[in-house]
Amino acid sequence: MDSTLTGALIGAVAGLVLWILNTSWLVYSEHRKAKRVRTMIQVEINDNLEHLGAFIALIERTARGHAPGSTLHIIARHDALRHFRLQPWNRRVWNSLTESIPLALNPHEIEAVYFWYNQLEELARLEEQRTAFASEAEWATTFETLIQQILASGSPLDRKSAPKFPVNGPSFGSISLIW
Repeated sequence: MDSTLTGALIGAVAGLVLWILNTSWLVYSEHRKAKRVRTMIQVEINDNLEHLGAFIALIERTARGHAPGSTLHIIARHDALRHFRLQPWNRRVWNSLTESIPLALNPHEIEAVYFWYNQLEELARLEEQRTAFASEAEWATTFETLIQQILASGSPLDRKSAPKFPVNGPSFGSISLIW
């Protein structure tokens, strides 16, 4: 075999190997970045859930002196809901990583997380618009029901709770990179 042909063949094989390694590294790096973005969003969601859980625990402690289900218990809960304020929601990670979210979450998860954050915004809106309800009891019941629904749903990124959100479209959760 001619040395020029051998050199060209070696160069082509070396180029192909380098291209494969480079492409593999890029895919691996994107996969790692996606996992980190997903983790950051999950931490933010868990932080919000923790604050919401602490709020409802405070409401329950306030009404503890009365028999559960009694009129006094319900009144004490409603009074506590009126008296205590929700902490502002943390949405910094979700807002700051807008460009990376499509890399880290599948379409179903994006919709579920978006819906979840909208529920938090709905809570904040309800808290501010108490007077729009016919009675304080109606407001308190609606407010607490939404809180309980959010807590029961858990994180939209938790595989066990993701189907509880009313989102449409196919789920691509079973597709993953092999690394």
